[in-house]
Amino acid sequence: MKMKSVNAPVESSGHRARISRLSERVHTTALSQSVRSWLNSRWSLLLAGVACGLIPLLLDGGGRDSVRLWLANALPWLLLWLCALGLTRRPLFAASLTWLLAAVVYQVNQIKLRELGLPLVPSDVLVFDQMLSSPALYWRYLRLPSLPQLLLLLLLIESCRRSWRLRPLCRPLRFAQALLFVLAGGVLLSVQQRWAPWPQIYDQEDLRISFWHAAAGAEQAGMAAHFMLLQQNTRSTLPPALPGIEDAYVERFGPRPPMPMPSERVDLIVVQSESFFDPGDLVDLDSERYIPNLRALSERFPHGRLRVPTFGGLTTRTEFEFLTGYPLMVVPEIQYPFQGLVHRPMYAVPWALRELGYQTRALHPYDPNFYGRKRVYPLLGFQAFHSIGDFRLDEYHGYYVSDHALNRRIIELLDSPVPTFLFAVSIENHGPWDELRPVPAAELAQINLPARGSEAARAPLAQFLVHLRRTDQALGELADWVMQRERPTVLLFYGDHLPNLVSTFAEWPTRDGQSVARQTVPWVLVDNRMREPAPQRIDLSSSELAAVLLQHAGLEALPLFADITRLRNAEPALSQDERIHWHSQLAAAQLESEPDLSAWQLRDVTFAEVEKWGPQSQEQHPDATEGVAVYVDLDQPVSEETVLMINQNRLEIAERTERHLVGILDLASSRTLLAEPGQHQVYLLDRMQRQRQWVGELTVRPRGRRVGGLLGLGAGPFCAISAWGPEQSALEPVANRQPDGQMGLWARSECFPAGARLRFDDRLLETALDGELATALIPPEWLSASTQRRVALVSSEGEVMPLGQIEVLASKPATVLGSGAIGEPSH
Repeated sequence: MKMKSVNAPVESSGHRARISRLSERVHTTALSQSVRSWLNSRWSLLLAGVACGLIPLLLDGGGRDSVRLWLANALPWLLLWLCALGLTRRPLFAASLTWLLAAVVYQVNQIKLRELGLPLVPSDVLVFDQMLSSPALYWRYLRLPSLPQLLLLLLLIESCRRSWRLRPLCRPLRFAQALLFVLAGGVLLSVQQRWAPWPQIYDQEDLRISFWHAAAGAEQAGMAAHFMLLQQNTRSTLPPALPGIEDAYVERFGPRPPMPMPSERVDLIVVQSESFFDPGDLVDLDSERYIPNLRALSERFPHGRLRVPTFGGLTTRTEFEFLTGYPLMVVPEIQYPFQGLVHRPMYAVPWALRELGYQTRALHPYDPNFYGRKRVYPLLGFQAFHSIGDFRLDEYHGYYVSDHALNRRIIELLDSPVPTFLFAVSIENHGPWDELRPVPAAELAQINLPARGSEAARAPLAQFLVHLRRTDQALGELADWVMQRERPTVLLFYGDHLPNLVSTFAEWPTRDGQSVARQTVPWVLVDNRMREPAPQRIDLSSSELAAVLLQHAGLEALPLFADITRLRNAEPALSQDERIHWHSQLAAAQLESEPDLSAWQLRDVTFAEVEKWGPQSQEQHPDATEGVAVYVDLDQPVSEETVLMINQNRLEIAERTERHLVGILDLASSRTLLAEPGQHQVYLLDRMQRQRQWVGELTVRPRGRRVGGLLGLGAGPFCAISAWGPEQSALEPVANRQPDGQMGLWARSECFPAGARLRFDDRLLETALDGELATALIPPEWLSASTQRRVALVSSEGEVMPLGQIEVLASKPATVLGSGAIGEPSH
């Protein structure tokens, strides 16, 4: 009892404290619930909706001129907010998410306007995946956010965090939630499908938005309204050609001439150079200082200026025009032709050249999936695509692979007897040109810019000019190699577009006073068949350039490109609008139909009887030091275009006569072939006629057990001898015929060391090794006396594998070889 009376006051005090804390917690919880209840009421819905409606006004200024423009800009964000609301049942959380997405989208729009002079458009969705697969290129264009932008971002993130913790709406609203989500999703689907009333809401004339000048239209009406206008009124497809356009062309310009087979098929190298332009187009800059090689080549070879369908980026637009001959200027709403147009085999320069027996290769030292090239290039007719995997880390200069490294790979790929079309796209001088770009200070110091403009304008220009000079040097090196090459070769070099030096161009005027978006890029054509200068200048568009190349190479009669040449030659008789009309219509008619793929498929035929071929078997040898060699003897001559193939690998022809071919497989492919036992198909391939003849099956045998070595023990260079002849035990002197039909010594084994020879007594014989068989003929004068002779195999290193002894039976010079005995006894 005493203890109880002592502890009672303490216990009572602790109890009161707990009650006080509980009361305070209940009070706080009640207040919190009251706040949350208010936030989840109709007022929170109204507040969130108003916040989303203000997105275009606060982030872009879109809709300030009229209520209708404001509604056109706000509707997309309100629809997204309703979808998020249907998913989460949290009005403010859905609004915070919508604001966060809008902030990112408008920031990306500002970056694209700054770097390319273009706003976001619907076709940008087509390249969203490459932003995920190649993020480094895009991250380099990001700038540190300003303080207001950073505060807005933090505020949105904190708003998302807090509003997510609010209590969801009442349970009875779950059906309403599902209904809201379905309705909002249905509305978005109707927008995507261009159902009514969206085309009427986003009507160009009613909204008065510039359709053909994207940047001006987005600035005038707001990015969201301009985006929706394009989405509702354009499709990423080529307009169809007018009915009867082919007949109309023939009626206007006369029948097309027949397509003759070219007298020679020169190698064609095309280099599309990243951001290459003439700096002399800007005031106070000298072309001779930065691109002397281009200027020197232009004084000797055909050259000119090129109108390209893009500025500052979107390289594949120029690629598409060159390869297909289609002028994108007639469909300016198609920004990404590779993504929007190339979904099936489409007629292009590579397909046309493959019909003439060319092998077609593409080369771009970057991610093969960038712009979808890995998918698109085969559809345009390229048989092989070489990308970043062909280059080493030490071959970079700045952010990207250097043009000098690109030259190295071009030269390697041209080391082929097959006529080759190689299309290379460089990347060294791709932007951005900023303070983070790793360029040696010594190279920057060589760029002495005139005292013009601010440092913000001069610094990126200096970075650009460092790489421009290197590109010009690489052009000079490649042109020198072409001119020294024995095989007829034509090199075409051109720029893809002007660089996106926005800050520089804002302060640095052009010499002709025109905007930089209207400036052209240079091109030059180097031909090692031209020994006398012929500096013809031709100014044209990138959609006409392939026709000029093919005409110069003697291939001008190819479909479409021959028509483009005729139109260009008829230019004095045609206005520019007429020429563009005919050009685009003929190109559209050609691109509407897929190439006849059967024309490029190999036909299996028999165009010569194989009399003999070998070796028909090889021993497994993954560490081979020499390439696999195959010979074929035929009963009739074959064309010079005929080569040997093992599976899909072409053999380099080491020896050729009309009826005899010897081919050697490269070492890397040989090691792959010999890595495992198996069967491999050997073919003759006529590349010009695209005919293939099966020769036989090359067997790779398991590696045999080695014998020999020191004192006959251990693993020497030889496999066990399964048979040899003439056999020692034979008593009757009958004719000795080797297994291959010849007369003389022979030995059969699972393997022979390279260079092995049969030895007759102390004399080495000329020995043929064919798979498991070694054969040699014995000169008759060596058989003039009856005696015992030793027979052995000797490796190239001098190691000996004894076979045994044979008896020479002869009373006169022998002419017949026997089994067990050699010679012919007298009677």
